Parts: sequence; structure tokens; C-alpha cells
Amino acid sequence: MTVAVPDDVQCLGGIIRHHRTRAGMTQRQLADFSTVSIRAIRDLERGATLNPRRETLRLIADTLRLDSEARGDLERASGRGGPALTEEGPAAPTAPMFVGTFTGRDRVMDLLRSRTTTGGERLIAVTGAPGVGKTRLAAEVADRARQDGVLMLWHRLSRQGVAEWSTPRGSLHRVMTTAVDDLFGTGAPSARGGLARLAGLIGDLPALLVLDGVRRAPHGAAVSRLLGECAGLRILYTSVRPYQVAGERVLPLLPLAVPEPGDVPERILASPAARVLLEDDLSVLPGDSEEMAAIAQICRLLGGVPGALRLAAPLLGLYGPRTLVRCLREDPFTVLDSHTGRPGMRDRMTSELLALTPAEHEALVSMCGTGGSASVEELTRTLGCGLTECGRRVDALSAAGFVHPEGAGRFRVPHLVRVLIRDRTGSPTEPRDARRRRPCPYTPGT
Repeated sequence: MTVAVPDDVQCLGGIIRHHRTRAGMTQRQLADFSTVSIRAIRDLERGATLNPRRETLRLIADTLRLDSEARGDLERASGRGGPALTEEGPAAPTAPMFVGTFTGRDRVMDLLRSRTTTGGERLIAVTGAPGVGKTRLAAEVADRARQDGVLMLWHRLSRQGVAEWSTPRGSLHRVMTTAVDDLFGTGAPSARGGLARLAGLIGDLPALLVLDGVRRAPHGAAVSRLLGECAGLRILYTSVRPYQVAGERVLPLLPLAVPEPGDVPERILASPAARVLLEDDLSVLPGDSEEMAAIAQICRLLGGVPGALRLAAPLLGLYGPRTLVRCLREDPFTVLDSHTGRPGMRDRMTSELLALTPAEHEALVSMCGTGGSASVEELTRTLGCGLTECGRRVDALSAAGFVHPEGAGRFRVPHLVRVLIRDRTGSPTEPRDARRRRPCPYTPGT
């Protein structure tokens, strides 16, 4: 940001203090968000330190989001020659970087951006099946929030629900880790004090806290306390399913739009799913109608799930579109997981399938038995339960991405989910917690 510094604060300490107060930060906040010690900040502002290290000035400039002109003022006031400090991004944690274009999400991006800046909702859950793009969407929202001057804090959680990676090591990292422990730990949140320290750092600054990969319900009281103490804070979390925290707004993330049967090649190429699938493949020509029809079919078999489409993309050149269609019809997970050296799509989707309640699983199996498409009213006749209970089950399956809306009042089960149901052995009659502990019955490649 370009801000004229008054003549009476042209000394180094005065410039830092001027920009810090304009940003609404205390010395403690600037120290923790920049990872520069509070003593160093105080010594700089009172003039006890006149020639700080260049890295110290860069961290401070990054945290205060200074432009090149303001950075030049800092450089000159420190008595250093040479080029001005370069901008290398904020010291507060940034969202992960992704390869590939971000397509087909303009509408949901606008909706999320408004809710995380000016909307009334302060706790937002982005839900959906594995691979649908929840983390990518959250990263885009977080990056745009940072560009808008919002303090952005990002925390990734492991499969065990604890901090996996987050901010750079230092005091802010410790605060974030203990705060996440307070939000999701098994003990009393007040016993660790992480939330209090995080609330003290954020204060009333406009801030966005992203919790990526939530796999257990947070403490509702802890969430309410954090939002109550930080008037400008909003929390966005990604998860396969929502956790019914008081005040949360759920946004189920649907897959990308796929080509319709009979679409002409130009319409197929313009669809978001085909654009992701063909992003790095120049061998498929629009004029080859049979090849383009196979491309459209691949998009439909993969249900428009970006993660699955990107796994299939390098296989196009290996098998060709028509052969790949046959592979995906018969055994999609084996072919999709064949070139990855990490837990595959089958394992991830099976893990979430095993987390369904028996009632939800029953509804899903019933929908598969009706050809993969049904309305809530049709399911009531199949399952023998009331309309409200049946609607609750379908709503839970929809939020988790196991069924997708298909016209007014109808839902369909995507091909990948139907294959998992088809391949399953036995039925989930044990309690949900026991199923979570049960080993996965599938082995990739079998």
C-alpha cells in the first residue's frame, strides 16, 4: 500500500511505528506475525537499533504489506544502499500452491468471497467427496482475502485431526498449534490457553482462519469464544461432511460440470471437466468426433471430480480415450491409482464410505439398486421410512458428495461411488466408531 509518511517520522523507528499503527497492530502482534522478537520491535521503534539486518526489515515490511516505495523508505532510513527490500509475501502463513488452472468455480468463488469478507456468516464449512477440490477452493479464497488486506492464517490437519503443517516455525507457529489443539483436542480448551493467545494476536483485525482437512467436530464453545473475542475474524473449514457446529453455514462443493451426451466437440471442449482433463494434452483434436465423444464419457464416468480427472489426464496418451473409457467402466480405481506413489483415490473414498452411518449407507445402497438415480419420495417407498428421515439421509449423502443433484428433487450416485458399493463385501452393521477402526477391505490393484 502506498502511504505518505509524515516528515516528523522519517527516522527508522518512526516509519515502522507509523505503518504499524495504520495497520491497527500492536507491537506484540507485529512481532508474532513477522516472527521478529518483541524486543527487536521495541528497540527499532525507540531508536535503540539503527542498523537492523536486511532480513529483519523484510519480515516487518512483508507483515505490514508495504509496497516498493514504503520499503525504499525503510531501506534508506536504515542507512543501507542498494535496491529496496523485495516483496516476498507476508510472514503470516500462505495457502499451498497448486499446479494447473482453476476453472469452473467462478460462481462459488464469488459466493465464498462475499461470505468471508462482507457476509454475516462467520463460520463456513466447505464439504464434499475426496478429490472434489475443497482445498484448492479454500486456497484461492485465502489468497484473494490476503490480497484484499485480510490477515490470513492457514492450518492443515492430518488424518488424526492434529496440526500437520502450518506457519513457519516460531512463536506464531506455537500459538497456532496450541489454538488448534484447543479447538479439536480431547481436553478442556481453557487448560492449554492457545485460543486466548491467538485471540490476543488477532484482536479486532479483519482475519480469515482456514482449517483444512477437518475430520472431527470442533468444540462448539471454543469456536464461539474465538469468534466472540475477535470481531473481525471468520473461520473457513474444509471437510468431507459438516459437523453441525452452532452458527455454521454449509457449502457443499459440487463436481465440475461435465459434457452432456450428444454434445458437439466445441461444447465438450468448453466444459470445465474436459478443460481439466485436457489441460496438458494437445493430441485430441476437436474435429475427431469419436475421440471427443470418448472424452465426454470419461468426464461423466469420473463424475466431474477434479482429483480423478487429473489422475486420468496422463493416461489419455497411454491408452487413448476409447480404451480408457473401457478401463474406467470396469475398474476405475486400479487404473487411476496405477501411477501414484501415495494413498490412492480408492482408499480415500473407501475411508469416507466406512464413516457413513448405517442408515446413510442403507440409503446409498438403495439408490444404487434403483439404477443410481432416485428422488426422496421414491426412496421412502424403498426404505420404508418417513419422508423427513429419508430426506435427512439424502441431505447427509449430498453434503458428503456421495450423491449429486440431478434436476428438481432427484439425486444420482456417481459411477465411482457405485463401483465401491458394487465391490464391497458384507454390509456395515456394526456401530460407526467400530467401522472407523476397521481396516480398509480394499487393496489398490485388486
